[in-house]
Amino acid sequence: MTRSILVAVLTLLMVAPAAASAMTPELSGSWGWGWGGGADSRLGRFQLEQGSSYAGVISVPAGQLNWGEFHYTYHDSEMTLTNRGSLSSLSNLGMHSFQLVGLRALKPGPFQPFLIGGIGTTWFNPSE
Repeated sequence: MTRSILVAVLTLLMVAPAAASAMTPELSGSWGWGWGGGADSRLGRFQLEQGSSYAGVISVPAGQLNWGEFHYTYHDSEMTLTNRGSLSSLSNLGMHSFQLVGLRALKPGPFQPFLIGGIGTTWFNPSE
């Protein structure tokens, strides 16, 4: 249910018309595919499988060349354990990342270099 709502909201964000003015708040979204990773332990090899990733950004102007942004990314994966040739699924794992970002354009124009910095956190939500 949550995944369906998230896909619908991000789809609407992607097809929304572009902002008419540079000083108008912007919404953007994306979909992608992410690869996992692994780690060896005394219990065996833990592996995060590849899975889909959804993201959205809300950008709000904060002056002539400044923007404040909120970034959200959701990545869906499965955690498995391989031990002595046997593979077992441990949990479905939802990873939610949140970031608050500041962006400063260095000069106006068609080619616009910028500086960006932020702070964020990730919430790992296993199914079991």
